[in-house]
Amino acid sequence: MLNNLVKKKKRAFLLALLVSFFGISIVSTGFLLMFLSQSNTLKQTEIRAAEESTVGTVTYFVTYKINRLTSDLEFVSDILLDHYPGNRDFSDVASIWLAYSNRRTVYDQIRYLDLEGNEIIRINYSADGSYVVPQDQLQNKKDRYYFQDSLSLEKNQIFISQFDLNVENNQIEQPIKPMLRLGTPFFDAAGKKAGVVVLNYAAMDILQQVKTISTTNVGNLFLLNSEGYWLFNQNDPQKEWAFMFDPNSSVSFASEYPEEWSAMQSSSAGTVQTKNGSFCYAKLLSGDMFQSGIRSGAIFSQAGDWYVVSMIPNTSPDWQYFSNQIGDLLLYIVQRYYVFYIVFLGVAFVLSTLYAGNLLKKEEVQYYAEYDVMTGVYNRNAGIQRLNALYKNLSKNSCVTSICFLDVNGLKEVNDVLGHESGDELLITVTSTIRSNIRANDFVIRFGGDEFVIVFAGMGIEYAEQAWGRIVAAFNAINSMENRPYVVSVSHGIQEINCGAGQMLDSILQQADEKMYEEKRRIKSTLQVLRKQ
Repeated sequence: MLNNLVKKKKRAFLLALLVSFFGISIVSTGFLLMFLSQSNTLKQTEIRAAEESTVGTVTYFVTYKINRLTSDLEFVSDILLDHYPGNRDFSDVASIWLAYSNRRTVYDQIRYLDLEGNEIIRINYSADGSYVVPQDQLQNKKDRYYFQDSLSLEKNQIFISQFDLNVENNQIEQPIKPMLRLGTPFFDAAGKKAGVVVLNYAAMDILQQVKTISTTNVGNLFLLNSEGYWLFNQNDPQKEWAFMFDPNSSVSFASEYPEEWSAMQSSSAGTVQTKNGSFCYAKLLSGDMFQSGIRSGAIFSQAGDWYVVSMIPNTSPDWQYFSNQIGDLLLYIVQRYYVFYIVFLGVAFVLSTLYAGNLLKKEEVQYYAEYDVMTGVYNRNAGIQRLNALYKNLSKNSCVTSICFLDVNGLKEVNDVLGHESGDELLITVTSTIRSNIRANDFVIRFGGDEFVIVFAGMGIEYAEQAWGRIVAAFNAINSMENRPYVVSVSHGIQEINCGAGQMLDSILQQADEKMYEEKRRIKSTLQVLRKQ
């Protein structure tokens, strides 16, 4: 691709030089006005594409992380039902919950409260690992809103709290602990309501991922709650959680940007441009974030919808590309290109160079709109478009295709211990190895973060598994032959698409994802990603 772009640049330069040589003295000013306007538009398109990609990535990550919580709550409740003691000895339940807490590491507390709000079991998570809270330290929570709201529900119904900070003894805990609470009434084997099961999700886990994504963002990245308060503010963390310290606080996105906030209420995603800047946004619907994966009970959510916003402020250097006023462009021409009216050939050369560079930039923008910069595979949007096209024409080409959902094991641990350069090296190794071991008509999609999808076009699940086996063999060769400080390990799940089966593509992806997570749970029990030095 690079050689083609260079050739295009050379041809464009020669053509622009000839045209400008014969006509620049007449049309120079008009041409420059048009050129600069186009250049600004292309740069604006590039910036907006990057912003939309960031907002899409955050939307996917947050939704994906959050929608697993209801399934976890139902699992924990089922464990309580399966091991509910007749002698009030809950040690077996506590033991299983303890192991689950240590495995998941995202739940600050797992609790069972009786009908009076008394804590019967409470598992706390700490930096040193989870532990069972002694009986003499258990508390009564009958006055807490999440207990009352959960207890009032029927069987299989789930209560979701608002996203807030943890409060202990009527004081906001320091350092702050962002928290979501999920509760469901517990019914014993006889079908009698016996209490409430509550999960406290330590949401700093998800905010840290948003923060990581924000480091590569062009603008300022925000995560807002349904009332427009900041849950995450990349540029000014002091404005986060203002509603927790003052319920009537005016320190909010909605208060500082009322025009933009009002416009954002009218659609689920889009771009708003005002005198304050450019705002790319997407609404995270509560119904999408919280999906029950085991039973189809009603969900009662106080969390409301969230908003992911990426802002290019009017104080940013990139804001210049969002203004195409004639006066501004003329001033720019006079200041930058005044020598053109004196040195004809020199200006012709400069214009030709700029024009060729602009054409090259346009090709680069198109490339980066389709491919992931780091790994060189399709990005999520472009990959899903190609997969949709393949899916629609399935019966014309072949009546079978397989989708392989992947997750790189231990990427966070590699990043945390060895640094992000090693993490990037791991991702590049995984994708380059996969691309070297699949056919030309197969393709790879970076679904987000450490998750990828391989599309085996025209290949059934049996042959897809064989192809995956060859890829795994290549990973094993790297692990045995290269003295890297980490092990290359990837979990996978393959699902087959058949024409005429009435399958939904989203459902197929989800099934492949579920298979992948089943494998991941098995692998994690024995996997040691970092090698001992």
